[in-house]
Amino acid sequence: MRDRGTCMRFGGKLGLTFASVFIALALCEVAVRLMDNMPVWSAQNFGRRNPSFLDVTRPAEFDAMLGWRHRANLGPELLRSNGLVTGEHGTRMNTREIRPLPQEAILAVGDSFTAGSEVVEHETYPAQLENLLGRAVINAGVGGYGSDQMILSAYRLVPILNPRLLVVGILDDDINRAGYKLYGGARKPWFTVSAGKLVHHNDPVPLPTEPIDREPHWLGHSYLALWTASRLGHDHLIRFRVPQ
Repeated sequence: MRDRGTCMRFGGKLGLTFASVFIALALCEVAVRLMDNMPVWSAQNFGRRNPSFLDVTRPAEFDAMLGWRHRANLGPELLRSNGLVTGEHGTRMNTREIRPLPQEAILAVGDSFTAGSEVVEHETYPAQLENLLGRAVINAGVGGYGSDQMILSAYRLVPILNPRLLVVGILDDDINRAGYKLYGGARKPWFTVSAGKLVHHNDPVPLPTEPIDREPHWLGHSYLALWTASRLGHDHLIRFRVPQ
């Protein structure tokens, strides 16, 4: 009888714990839907709502080789609306002044960490590196880039800028992105390995107007799951059932 009573009490506590977690998650689900003006009682798969870098990032434009890039010569007068100042080839300036790109500088390519997401021009690491070394550093980082796009960008810019040194800023997830057909909802080049060699796909990258065949993960029915994954930089895992 004692063992049975113990099991019943344990089962009751376990049930209460699960119920508490469920209620907490449900309240969070409602809260984030209200916060982002999403329908509260809808059972739709929010993963089908697929804004891309080209839709939501003002400085971005389509690029047939890279998928997307920064628009060139975005002046400081547009700073409030686009968030950064760019010069030739969409490179981010290290100050709020657009200056010609020097030859034989240090060229930095990478993702949003290199580009300096959410910081002003002089706070990016290429700008800080320029100040530390006393040598010109060109910031060619672009948000969302995988390692493949970084290298392709370098192949394009090196013959033009003739840099003395190339810095490639790679984070671990950037390597995974090289196998994705899409990232952030935008098409990109992607690579597979065949017979020990890299095979370049989406060369050129299809136009944004061409339809995308995709099937979102079932977790997309939870806007909370998509909201959380988006802030961790992995919303593509929910928007697409298999890596794209």
